[in-house]
Amino acid sequence: MLCFNFLKKIKIKKLKILHISSSNIYGGSTKAAVNLHKSLLKENVHSFFLSQDNELNISNSLSKQSSFTNILNIIKNGIARKICKTYKSKKKETLSISIFNTNILNKINNSDCDLVNLHWICNEFISINQIKKINKPIVWSLYDMWPFSGAEHYSDSNRYSEGYLKNNRNKEEKGFDINKWVWKRKLKNFNFQFPLVAPSEWLKDCAKKSFIFRDFKIHKIGHAIDINAWGVIDKDYSKDLFEVDKKKKLIIFFSSGSTQNHRKGLDYLFKIIKNLKVEDKTYELIIVGQRKKINFLDKKNVRYIDFLKDDMSRKILYNAADLILAPSRTEAFGLVVAEAAACGTPSVGFENTGVSEIILQKKTGYLAKEDNVIDFAKGIEWFFEDYKRFSSLGIKAQEHVLDNFSDNIIAKQYISIYKEILNIQ
Repeated sequence: MLCFNFLKKIKIKKLKILHISSSNIYGGSTKAAVNLHKSLLKENVHSFFLSQDNELNISNSLSKQSSFTNILNIIKNGIARKICKTYKSKKKETLSISIFNTNILNKINNSDCDLVNLHWICNEFISINQIKKINKPIVWSLYDMWPFSGAEHYSDSNRYSEGYLKNNRNKEEKGFDINKWVWKRKLKNFNFQFPLVAPSEWLKDCAKKSFIFRDFKIHKIGHAIDINAWGVIDKDYSKDLFEVDKKKKLIIFFSSGSTQNHRKGLDYLFKIIKNLKVEDKTYELIIVGQRKKINFLDKKNVRYIDFLKDDMSRKILYNAADLILAPSRTEAFGLVVAEAAACGTPSVGFENTGVSEIILQKKTGYLAKEDNVIDFAKGIEWFFEDYKRFSSLGIKAQEHVLDNFSDNIIAKQYISIYKEILNIQ
């Protein structure tokens, strides 16, 4: 039974929202989508979550898939990766083509939800041409530039705003123009109106400038932070658990597979550390999510650890840290920065990225000039000039997150959009 045939009855029942997300269970976009789902449940909304991840252990999860479907997904993703390899570029970025039709469309259309909230939907979870076949109202939450770009998830060219033409292709790209091919499929299939939600002013502006979504309604709502999941733990105790010298300041860089992701700025980090006018013996740097390789920083005060999969370990490390480094070239929001702030730990990042929603210059952290590694290093040095800044800015950072990104605040903002779409008072 399709809910939108009974909109008159919706006023006397709870909203029923179906979230669609295909991201990895440990990915930032999945965490943000799950946080929204949980926050809506707290607000008495019937929220359901449909994902590729059978490991997703949350209330109202519809993500269990058969072994055959899982095998089919592996085959589809394998073929998609082979197609993506026909594209050559020096920048190693994630590419998604979303070409294969899946049975997810039937699950969506046969559900009795009032509205579908799309999240990160790549990994051949649903094809581009199936999105317009969803027979329910849609809201699409943005996590990167993929919905309005080509196959790439972030673009540093103007093709997404000008159109993917033959004469404006990046010179460093070789082989099949996969971005143009994917973008044309989006242009053809995203030819109907639906609202978008961007987590930052930066991503909202990008979507508004895009050729595909320039005439769409775009809201700005940050990612929901579960305040109960984060918070302050004794710093000395936290440093002991990670075997950090309590006399040293601990700075952290988070990135999963960062050497494969030009956008995350691991190369910037190395340049920043080399330009840092702070004695090595005064601090320790932990690089999370990346094992040490040849030509990496080889210093006694630099340590590499694997990606932390559970929130408790991350919470302890956030609390052990004195400062988070976020040198991403582009960032849609900066979930790590927000989570760390919720634990009372400030950050340094670049301006003109999504982290500027969380880092207020010299109030909750330090915003360096765009792509300026010298200024980024100066930001770290600014903290080290006065050790009291670590704690005072951390307190303000936590207050800023509580006031703007608490899960109950974000849930109510989404509910307002849902009601507007469904014409509910």
